[in-house]
Amino acid sequence: MSQSRPSVHVLAIIAVVLFSIFLSRHILAQPSGEDEEAIKRIISAMDEAFNAHEPDVSLFARDADFVNVNGTWLKGASNIESGRRSAFGTRLKNARTKSLDVRVRFVRSDVAIVHVTSETAGITASDGRELPPQRELNIRVFVKEEGRWLVTAFQNTPLRP
Repeated sequence: MSQSRPSVHVLAIIAVVLFSIFLSRHILAQPSGEDEEAIKRIISAMDEAFNAHEPDVSLFARDADFVNVNGTWLKGASNIESGRRSAFGTRLKNARTKSLDVRVRFVRSDVAIVHVTSETAGITASDGRELPPQRELNIRVFVKEEGRWLVTAFQNTPLRP
């Protein structure tokens, strides 16, 4: 009977350790409403940068991926900046965007998937005519690095009317 007590104590210790790990990862480490608001502020800043026709790559992780509505895949913050700058000099020179709906889902305390429905107007076609406003759904993956939320992936898709 004295041999069963040490194994009960060992099991109890293991249970406490496992429970502590669970708490730290799933309950105590949950993102706050403040995290969601910080992400929404970044989305607003992205809209403002787009509307100013000035790419703000400080909102992106250095190794971010950006896929635009035409399927162009820009890799890394410097390529995102040059690609966006080029687009703002041509087909997006008169474009303006606004976010209509933002939905944030945390997959971990430091990773969030955000679905944004937006409307973009003023896009110029290759023949010079202005296209009608278009609605888009984009998915942005955010990571929290050193206490700061950054976009690490961006995928944009046109919505059908």
